[in-house]
Amino acid sequence: MPSAKKVSVCLPVYNGETYLAQAIESVLSQTHKNFELVIVDDASTDKSREIIHKYADKDARIVFIKNNSNAGLFNNYNFSLQRSTGDYIKPFAQDDALEANCLDKLAQGLDSHPNASLASGARCVIDKDGAEVGVEQSFESGGIILGSEVIDDFFSTFFNRVGTPSQTMFRFKDAVSGFDPGYQVLGDIDYWLRLLLNGELAFTDDVVCKVRRHSSSATVLAIRDLSFMSDSFLLVEKFSSYLKEHGKSRTVLNQKLISGLIRKVRTAKNEREVVFEALLDGNSNSSPTNQRVDYKAVAQQLLLYAADLKNELDEASRMNLQQSEEYEKQREDWEQRAQELSLELESIKNSAAWKFTETLRKFRSVR
Repeated sequence: MPSAKKVSVCLPVYNGETYLAQAIESVLSQTHKNFELVIVDDASTDKSREIIHKYADKDARIVFIKNNSNAGLFNNYNFSLQRSTGDYIKPFAQDDALEANCLDKLAQGLDSHPNASLASGARCVIDKDGAEVGVEQSFESGGIILGSEVIDDFFSTFFNRVGTPSQTMFRFKDAVSGFDPGYQVLGDIDYWLRLLLNGELAFTDDVVCKVRRHSSSATVLAIRDLSFMSDSFLLVEKFSSYLKEHGKSRTVLNQKLISGLIRKVRTAKNEREVVFEALLDGNSNSSPTNQRVDYKAVAQQLLLYAADLKNELDEASRMNLQQSEEYEKQREDWEQRAQELSLELESIKNSAAWKFTETLRKFRSVR
């Protein structure tokens, strides 16, 4: 049964002219009709405002807000939350597109499960031209997952199973304090985890949106300027009390976190062709909020972990060497004993007694 709840689709925009029309049209063509589209333009310098005006003039369900100066992504999300009047909140991203039944599917998940504080679904990944790359889902099947399980899993793997804003929906009454603008890129993950502190995740394995990956996306830019690194440490710090209460070792967490960061840094260097020397020298950040990444603190953490890792590798190498030396000595002992036995056997075969009994052995063999 279709949901009767009103849904507020929150769309922050900043210089999104390339894909913005497709994003807006995917909302306007929803099978769920009881919605509003709250668009907050963050002082774009391209044709984004012209595109938004064109649609807002024709459809009264569009609420258009203009920022006089750039406030940043997560402040922009908060501005749209403040103007929302729906029962449910549907975050959205300017480069993505919603499936026609997205609002119905996610709203149904919240309707059916009163204890769910967040709903999410599978996504179809597309490239810059809209070609499908593949379908991704973080759980084997749809259903209800305890919030504590999702949080514990994240801090064990540092993998975001909830998904991007375009995949999610939550209740307006559970909107807590909004997105934390102290983050540069991981503010959505922080928000999902805070919502799940007090509820469950309703997940559908149906594809609810198309998520676009391209060279100018916020995620790629965060990888290129390493801003995700300081965000990651901030995330652990913010949940330190919860993690301590649930028996999570801060040392182990930091090691897992830094292991993940090292993999991402390697990916950034090999696949995104990031030049770290120039990046660290400039200590610059392309984020419009002009926040700076504390690369010194990150580097110190990486060096401490690298030192611990080196000690572990040295110890493993020493043990392997010791085992190798012990094996080599044992092998030499075996070879020496085999040689001695061979000489003893040869001596027996050449002895007079062996030759004297040869006829008798042949006779027994015939019998």
